[in-house]
Amino acid sequence: MKICLCSSFRNSSAYIDRYTDQVIALHKALKRSRHELSVVWGEGDSTDDTRTLLEAAYRAVAISGMGEGAIVDCTHGGKEFGSVVNEKRFKQLAYVCNKIWKAIPADSDAVVFVESDLIWDAATMTALIKRLKEYPAVVPMVLLDREGFSDQAFYDVYAYRINGEHFTQAPPYHPHYTPEKPFRVDSAGSCMALGGALARQLKWDVEVFPGICAQIYALGGEVFCDPKLSVVHL
Repeated sequence: MKICLCSSFRNSSAYIDRYTDQVIALHKALKRSRHELSVVWGEGDSTDDTRTLLEAAYRAVAISGMGEGAIVDCTHGGKEFGSVVNEKRFKQLAYVCNKIWKAIPADSDAVVFVESDLIWDAATMTALIKRLKEYPAVVPMVLLDREGFSDQAFYDVYAYRINGEHFTQAPPYHPHYTPEKPFRVDSAGSCMALGGALARQLKWDVEVFPGICAQIYALGGEVFCDPKLSVVHL
């Protein structure tokens, strides 16, 4: 199986080394199972040395024997926002994601989009990819590791929804949340694995991840969350 890992970067120098280590570990894990990993990274509008560091990271993963990939120029000149719900921010994100999407190798069997500042391990990503045998698209839980918050605080309360109702930060997160097995969600975000054929039919819009999920359902697919898998936002 050929898997493409996608992420976007802007002023990301503080965590590129961590991200690179995660990708190399994933590549090694997939290689042991005779799968091939490629990467498509989008970068633009950075005012630090993100681009230089990203190019060095790309050389490092290329040396490790990964497949075809690319660093895509996603410069748009727009303002840098924090993690806020803002239409201008979402429009910029859609532009960046569409640039990345166009660079995904045409023979990719699976696509994983993960926000570049998240903390994750190879076991979680390989488990998400394996879940694609059962589900068109699958996401993990996105937990918050930050002083002042509980150990099980949920991060992406904007994108994760069931029956139109957003997740809450504190457990049990949602009336339809189940900790034992994967459950269907209307939408999700931050990290998603989906089949390559499905991914190639999608286009990012100002709804970003919720918009992608709406398109998946419009195409007859579904999005499931595996509650036993998680990534972390600091």
